[in-house]
Amino acid sequence: MSKKIKCKACFEKKDASCFYFDLESKSSWNRCQTCITENKKVIIKKYPKRQQTKENNYKYMIAKHMEKTYGITIDIYNSMVEKQNGKCVICNGNEVYKSKGKVHNLSVDHCHKTGKIRELLCRACNQVLGIFKENIERFENAIIYLKKHNLY
Repeated sequence: MSKKIKCKACFEKKDASCFYFDLESKSSWNRCQTCITENKKVIIKKYPKRQQTKENNYKYMIAKHMEKTYGITIDIYNSMVEKQNGKCVICNGNEVYKSKGKVHNLSVDHCHKTGKIRELLCRACNQVLGIFKENIERFENAIIYLKKHNLY
């Protein structure tokens, strides 16, 4: 006999196979598949102009992230990309980081103390700045180290 779980939306007890489990949030069972589908239908009716495609949702999420995190619009970000010819200002390369087969956007580099936006970097260069805690002395020491071992 399979386990019965109570849906947090319709409050019905249903078979466990009727539920999705969110492994990332490590939460308990939430809403049954029927309630999730019905909720999507309500959203589509409520916002008919918003296309419910993966591409549009991704673009929407990126735009909201830019506004919330950096206080810039997607148009400002796109103009920065255009100004830099789609290249990282440190290594002059294209973004190469892939996740689920999709190349990610260039990262918005900003000062963590002031919040001031600098320029766009590839993921690798942006992570190096973060790992070195934007400490110039660490970068200088790394250069000395590389030269010392003829790795440069």
